[in-house]
Amino acid sequence: MRKENSSAIYLAALSINDFIVLVFVLIQDLQYAWNQNVLRYYFCQIFMVFSTSTQLFSSVLVLAFTIERWIAICYPFKRHFLCTPKKAIIVSITLFSFVLFYNTLNGFMWTYEAKIDSCVFQNIFKDGPTIEKHYILSTEIIFSGCVPILILLFNVLVIREMYRITNCQNHKMIDVNADRKEIINLNNKKSQR
Repeated sequence: MRKENSSAIYLAALSINDFIVLVFVLIQDLQYAWNQNVLRYYFCQIFMVFSTSTQLFSSVLVLAFTIERWIAICYPFKRHFLCTPKKAIIVSITLFSFVLFYNTLNGFMWTYEAKIDSCVFQNIFKDGPTIEKHYILSTEIIFSGCVPILILLFNVLVIREMYRITNCQNHKMIDVNADRKEIINLNNKKSQR
């Protein structure tokens, strides 16, 4: 294993985050599928913020990992400067902080209803659910639309660069082989004289 392996940081963060997502899914299943009241009081709001944040953080981590791979393939001489484990940790913490901050509004949209002993979605603005709709719509556009499209774009760029590199190497091999064949043919002609 390489000593300066920043990809391992992203993969470790992704695996830890996915484990946490599974724990949150288990808690939600206990709450809603099995009717076990585990989301009570303020834990309801905190749970919804962190549950949504961890789910969205997975796709953002994949994007960061993809961009790092793009840098390593397309700009190999800058990789040692841009793709360090320390920078990967900083990027991961910054991205999680952004996602967590973005999802704080989610904590205000959920509340614990003592009458039904459950965590329910509430309308926080009496004029109508416009802010909630805009928040949910923007979340879907950013994290389910833009992030996967960026991942696809960077992967296409990586594939294109790998194809270009492979093609260049194949042409060089053909040119080298053609030169060798030409030299061999010249030597054969000289020896026949």
